[in-house]
Amino acid sequence: MPNNHEITIKTASLQDLKEKERERIIELMNVFVEKQGRRISVADVVRTMERPEYTLITAVTKQGIIVGAVGLIEINLFTGKTGILDELVVDPKFQSRGIATKLIEHLIELAKEKRMSHVKLDITSENSANNLYMKMGFEKKDDNIYKLYLFHLYK
Repeated sequence: MPNNHEITIKTASLQDLKEKERERIIELMNVFVEKQGRRISVADVVRTMERPEYTLITAVTKQGIIVGAVGLIEINLFTGKTGILDELVVDPKFQSRGIATKLIEHLIELAKEKRMSHVKLDITSENSANNLYMKMGFEKKDDNIYKLYLFHLYK
């Protein structure tokens, strides 16, 4: 297994990703969304990555295997540029090695370069990544955040 020093964090465009790498992104994202009863397809990856406001950040082994990813979505609001941390995933075999921390650090640096006023995310209270986000400087807010899930209607 590669150690932390053999992992490279980099942004990846749709054009950069070979078919095998796109499939790997799908595999990783499905680990995350299957808990919600959903599946990601190639069309989902292409549609998301084609959006100019979306940046994919990947963690890649020396052997070229993608073992983690996170998305940064830029939204321009009246209050300024806001970043949304989207779907942080790390291959379960590579967890607890600091890869998620490196992905978030890269995302934060990218958000600073883009002059975003803040980065936000939503996460369930049971998610073990809560401690990581707080360690990385994210503040838990007491906002009333509501979601209306619609994806189940489209099956």
